[in-house]
Amino acid sequence: MALLHRNNLAKEDISQIPATGPRGRLLKGDVLAYVGSISKDGPAALESMIDKLGCLDLSNIKVKQAPALAPEKETTTGKQPAAPAKPPVVEINIEVEVSLDKLIKFQTEVQSK
Repeated sequence: MALLHRNNLAKEDISQIPATGPRGRLLKGDVLAYVGSISKDGPAALESMIDKLGCLDLSNIKVKQAPALAPEKETTTGKQPAAPAKPPVVEINIEVEVSLDKLIKFQTEVQSK
């Protein structure tokens, strides 16, 4: 309604505006096209584009094959080199004391600046 008032349109003008929204709803683009702020065919073109792109076509998607691993080269002794050892997983617990008084004081200082 605000858009209608801004563009000096009466409620009677609403019936003359072609609605392109879902279930015949009047959209902002419809009103703007009616008053000439945007192209007259803009809302209709947008509606047809949305209808066209509304369903995603995934029919030609193919699963990517994992690359084949190259065989490791043999060393001069005829044996394959040993795989590098994985680093050990270290668990660390961190404890931090939190003071709500300090947090509120900091927050009020930030807001005052």
